Amino acid sequence: MAATPDLVEVGASKCRRDEGKKGATRGKSRDVVTSLEARVSQLESNLGTLGERIDDLDGRCDDLETEDAKIHSAIKDALSGLEADLRRKIESLYLEIAKVQDLLQRELSNVLLRVDEMGGDLALCK
Repeated sequence: MAATPDLVEVGASKCRRDEGKKGATRGKSRDVVTSLEARVSQLESNLGTLGERIDDLDGRCDDLETEDAKIHSAIKDALSGLEADLRRKIESLYLEIAKVQDLLQRELSNVLLRVDEMGGDLALCK
């Protein structure tokens, strides 16, 4: 009956060791190299995936910057429009106030003239 090989853990990989072959020169170094090659391959794969994700995020950042510029421009345009509307309304209010002041001044002048006339009439009545 043949001896069953035991698993020996080297780093994060498992290597088979045949207890029946004591003089075998197949060393751990060959298993370590194979394990390292597998790790390097996995790292390269992960780096490739990471690079793709970074490129995707970079593209998204560019899109967000473009969208931010559009929003900034739209807000600036909206504020400029609001400012122009407010200036027109303020000018309109100033004109209305000036008209009301003029109307009040004329009415006050008329009232004063009537009071003077009444004072003259009162003086005649005495």
